[in-house]
Amino acid sequence: MNNSMNLRLGFISEGKLLVKFAFVPGQASEIVVGRSSNSQICINNNVISGQHAQFIFDQNNNFFVIDLNSSNGTFLNDKRIESGVPYGIQSTDRLCLSSNSGIELVFNPDSYQMAKVNRQSI
Repeated sequence: MNNSMNLRLGFISEGKLLVKFAFVPGQASEIVVGRSSNSQICINNNVISGQHAQFIFDQNNNFFVIDLNSSNGTFLNDKRIESGVPYGIQSTDRLCLSSNSGIELVFNPDSYQMAKVNRQSI
C-alpha cells in the first residue's frame, strides 16, 4: 500500500458506487459495515446483514476483513471466508459482501458513478 496517500475505498453494486471512504496511512482504524444504522458504514441492501463485516487498517498499513457471522457470507477471491477470522486484503483481491454478485469492495471508488438513492419519507 502507498504510505503517502490515504487508502481510498468504496462499495459498488451493479457497477454503481454506493459509498466511499478512506483510511489514513499509519493510523489504525476499524469500521463495521452492515445494514444496521449502528454500523459505521450503513448499506441498505437486503443481502447485507445488520453487522456484516469489520474492516481493520493497522498502523503498519495492513488491511484486513472479518466476517461478523453474516447470513450471506463474505467472499474473498470467490471463496467464502470463515466468520470471526481476520483475512488480509490486497488491492488485487476481489472482496464481496454476500454472493460474488453482491456488494463489491473497490480500491478505485472515483472510477464509478454514484448510485441514485431513492429516499422516502415515512
